Amino acid sequence: MRKAWLLLALFGLGIKLNGQSYIEVLPRKQEVRDRYSPLFNWNAIVNPYTHLPRYAFGNPVVVEGSSYGEKALASAQKLGLSTSILRHTGTFTTRSGKTYVNFVQVVNDTVEVMFSRASFRFNNNGELFAVVMDVFPYQPNNKIIPLTSAELNSLNSFQDANIELGDLKVLPILKDGGYELRYVYEIHIRRESPPLYIYNLVDAQTREVLYEQDRILDATKFTTSIYDNGPSVGTTTNKALARATVNSGIYSYITSQSGTITATLPSNFTVRLSGPRVTVYDYNNGSPVMVSFSQSQLTATASGYHVPMSLHPSAINTFVAVVEIFDTTLYWWPSVTVFNGSIPAYVDRNDGSCNAYYDYSSINFFYDDGTCYASGQFIEIAYHEFAHGINHKAYIAFGDNGMDNSALHEGYSDVWTIFITGDPVLGEGFFKGNPAFYIRRYDGDPKRYPDDVDPNYPHATGEIIAGAWWDFRQLTDPYTAFRVFTEHYMGTPDAPDGQEGVLYQDCLMEALIADDDDGDLTNGTPNQKELLCAFARHGIYPPGNTSGFPLTSDNVHKTDEVIGNTTGVKLSAFTNGIVDTVWMFYRLAGQSTWDSLMAQRVSGDSFAVNIPVQKPAIVEYYFNYSTCQSKQTMPQNVLEVPANIPYVRLLGYELKEHVTVSTARQWLIGAPDDDATTGIWTITTPVASYLDPASPSRETMIQPGYDRTGDNIYAVTGAYATEADQPGQDDIDNGKTTLTSPAIDLSQYEDPVITYWRWFSNEMGASPLEDYWRVYISNNDTTWVLVEETRAPDRSWRLVAIRVKNYIQLSNKVRLKFVAEDIGNGSVVEAALDGLKVWDVPQTVSAEKPYLARSVYYDRFSRKLFVPENSRVQVMSTDGRLVFNSIAEKGYVYLDLVPGVYIAKIEHSDKVFVIKFVE
Repeated sequence: MRKAWLLLALFGLGIKLNGQSYIEVLPRKQEVRDRYSPLFNWNAIVNPYTHLPRYAFGNPVVVEGSSYGEKALASAQKLGLSTSILRHTGTFTTRSGKTYVNFVQVVNDTVEVMFSRASFRFNNNGELFAVVMDVFPYQPNNKIIPLTSAELNSLNSFQDANIELGDLKVLPILKDGGYELRYVYEIHIRRESPPLYIYNLVDAQTREVLYEQDRILDATKFTTSIYDNGPSVGTTTNKALARATVNSGIYSYITSQSGTITATLPSNFTVRLSGPRVTVYDYNNGSPVMVSFSQSQLTATASGYHVPMSLHPSAINTFVAVVEIFDTTLYWWPSVTVFNGSIPAYVDRNDGSCNAYYDYSSINFFYDDGTCYASGQFIEIAYHEFAHGINHKAYIAFGDNGMDNSALHEGYSDVWTIFITGDPVLGEGFFKGNPAFYIRRYDGDPKRYPDDVDPNYPHATGEIIAGAWWDFRQLTDPYTAFRVFTEHYMGTPDAPDGQEGVLYQDCLMEALIADDDDGDLTNGTPNQKELLCAFARHGIYPPGNTSGFPLTSDNVHKTDEVIGNTTGVKLSAFTNGIVDTVWMFYRLAGQSTWDSLMAQRVSGDSFAVNIPVQKPAIVEYYFNYSTCQSKQTMPQNVLEVPANIPYVRLLGYELKEHVTVSTARQWLIGAPDDDATTGIWTITTPVASYLDPASPSRETMIQPGYDRTGDNIYAVTGAYATEADQPGQDDIDNGKTTLTSPAIDLSQYEDPVITYWRWFSNEMGASPLEDYWRVYISNNDTTWVLVEETRAPDRSWRLVAIRVKNYIQLSNKVRLKFVAEDIGNGSVVEAALDGLKVWDVPQTVSAEKPYLARSVYYDRFSRKLFVPENSRVQVMSTDGRLVFNSIAEKGYVYLDLVPGVYIAKIEHSDKVFVIKFVE
């Protein structure tokens, strides 16, 4: 069954996220948003720093070219990407039939730009269905000065370590809301014992170290073994001794995957733990010597020989593990040779303890020091260390510079391990005397981003992404999880250390692309919900959505304040694949109780619900919906204390006046009792303010960088010069600030409503949720009536509707007064206002209930609903089902209903009436 794919709309069409649109907080230049549309009618996720698309997908398109490489280059040219900056790194076909054509960006035809990629994805029919780009539209801004031997040696501050000069590269550095490119030299600092490998990137001009990474990828806290429960228990599982070398005289044989050879062996032969996969060395034999066993040490069986693990537990465990995981990579990537030749493995090292590591050329395991067992005896440690090599070399094979992010390295090494063992608990029995001890496990409380990020311990940060993959395996099956996991490698998601937020989102995107089975992401992927749920459990969401999976709707967030011209407005609520049930709670403004209806699933992930109210009306509503995570409310906190405002829309009203926010109108800034020293109301063009200007994002936006009406002007508390300004620089401080609207003549209206869009932020800073937003109304400039008061923040443009007669008598000088304050202990408070409008009921419609109300009622004894003759009658249950729909020709309809609560909508001539009744 196909699963509808609504993420396309979520990413590119401005569909809202918790009341806000992802696209709205990115650069709003039309040429950026529409870059893909003229070509493919696609939409894109835009990099807010380069203003270029990163991910784009849509309906598959035919691209000219006789090969995939030609098609990819043609696509790049159509997208305005110069092919001269691209270097082809490989073309790969997945087991499911998709083809990836990968490039990296180069400068001056030769120098690779690190962390760059341009990848074009084709379906089984050769059609382009997705593009992934991380390119940087800049030139390096430093010079290349050759590094002398003296300068090179001066960069080595480690005793007995060798320093090597690597390649010249270009490093993108995030700075001042964009990137700058720097030429850098790769520097490798290595030492054999005690083990050391430091990787540095040094500015090619200034010699400043711009990036440093410890590349001893160890498993200090990670264990498992060929023992069922560790050496302390001692029970073992027999495995084939595959890919080992058997020497007999001048002949050598390599055992098969099942551990067999086709040969008649003499009485004397030797089995060596060496073969095409791995060669095991005993580190303590003076010089590395391959472990071997003579026939006299082996146990003869009916089918051959058994090599007792007791002869060398560390060597045998390590050998078996590496062969097994090596063969696993060849199963999933049959055309990719991860390692060229046999990798050396050193066991029982005595220059360290309770550890193991991969140093980009070998895997290494320490001895039994009395505190913990020899790490080579644990088959899972060997899986983990060899998986580091898989990560690095597979990324190179798929066209990258090698996996660089340390947390991803650690997490994905864990994923290989737990996917092979099928056991989420790692490290039982590693430390002596504590067999119940475990190092890491993935079946308990989830590690989440960003709460569990530890910049000093990549193993911990890696648990976040590894846990997401384990949960995906639990929600699907081992084969599906391994297939999607290995296929998503071909997208080579990567990022420098410290940028795991974006990186983990990229991993999810690549997983969704890998999961797709027909080369068309717009119609969903087979395991879309499972992927989204698994990653969401660990705080990882699709790009543009970092706060969960909000319900979205075309009419909930409609630009206009009025929804529909007929009673019974249809709201189509869209989700992104993980919402199970949706309930709408609604009421007329001023009422205290809520009515509820269950939305009905229309198709795929589309839900629909009708608001059964008569017009004209001010309708307030919110949604409850359940996901794989939990039950959620939209808007958030609408039922909390302090309570957020619900959604509100007008039904059946006519627009009379738009009181634009501009300096040309008579808006009054200030009041006699104002005392704020900064953050004074001002009318200006939008400039965003962020809690962390160095890392601007929707989640940290305090003051909106875009207006609500589209005229590029709004009223705001404090004006910032640039987005790089500190958030406390011009927010409200030390009191309140007042903005008063021009006088509005409402004297000729029948039942006017005033609406406005407002933004309010008070939850950031030292004293969150303490300061108020207040709105007053007056008809005489003397007496002011409070119409809105809240401490609940909502950092989004939210609509407020006020029925004027509820507060004052109509006059020709009605004004609104908007007051924001910061009188607490240093909160960051910002407010904004835009789009004030005046509405009234249509001339032909009375604000009172029509005569129809007097002739509509339900009689439970006769089970008849009495209505005017020839009325259209629709009856709905509270779970949203339409249970009756007919014309009442005789002035009543007979209803055969099960006990429950029902809502009836009666239409007669141009009048509509709605009642609720109980059967």
